[in-house]
Amino acid sequence: MTTIRILTLLAVAGLVCGSAMATVRTFQPDDGIWGDRFNWLPDDDYPKEGDTAIIPIYKRCRVEDDDQAARIIQVYGTLGLVGHDLELNSTLTSTIDHILYFKEADGHVPELHFIAGHWLEGSGTITAKRDDGYGPGVIAGRVAGPYTSLVIESGLTVTGSILVRNLWLIHRGDFIVNHADDEMQLELDIPFRPASKLSGDGAIQVSAGKLHVGALAIYASATVSFRLSGGEMKFVGEPSIDAQVPFTVTGGVLDIQKDLRTSGASVFRNATIKVKQGKAAEFY
Repeated sequence: MTTIRILTLLAVAGLVCGSAMATVRTFQPDDGIWGDRFNWLPDDDYPKEGDTAIIPIYKRCRVEDDDQAARIIQVYGTLGLVGHDLELNSTLTSTIDHILYFKEADGHVPELHFIAGHWLEGSGTITAKRDDGYGPGVIAGRVAGPYTSLVIESGLTVTGSILVRNLWLIHRGDFIVNHADDEMQLELDIPFRPASKLSGDGAIQVSAGKLHVGALAIYASATVSFRLSGGEMKFVGEPSIDAQVPFTVTGGVLDIQKDLRTSGASVFRNATIKVKQGKAAEFY
């Protein structure tokens, strides 16, 4: 019993020390780069692993000088990943209340990278929309080691040419593809974990452009809804899908190249549905 108490005290002491080292840093100029310590208060450094980075309303911060890291981000203004990556390395909650955008530069597609289970909440938008001059971008978990989960909370929108990969995705917000030049890809398969899944009760909507749903399974109790009114929604690869998710298909092309079976309440009208030879699509 004594040993347990001592270990507990040591663990608590370790947590206190670790917390004391973390710093909350707030971005100051109207427009500038992440990697300049004079752009932040306190100005002894810019945010790094373990720090909280705050982008206030009306401020524009860009990750474009080097890859960066933080414990969490709170974006009330605009944060751009321009040819460089941002890693969030805690199991805490980050807030996007305005805009986080991706933009390719110097041949590099930027990543928002998670190495531990993380939550994203807020009323803002994560965007890589081509018609806004953004894109493409990647939202990714770690490849090696334990799988990474990401929770997209209700109120948050993900839109444009974004690849989502290597994650257990709990989706409660909105994924939207609504421009002909955009293609969103969901490739959630985690190496050595072929049963990685999509869960939650959010919406995945396509009205123009393309949605490519590849290596993922859908958690049995998920009620994520797929809504197609234009453009193309394509399901390919393995594993097959057997779930209760609803489909609302009122336009565009639904292209099914894997076995798909769902008991969710579905609506079909004014659309083209293609099923690959040898595969089955059941909606009941």
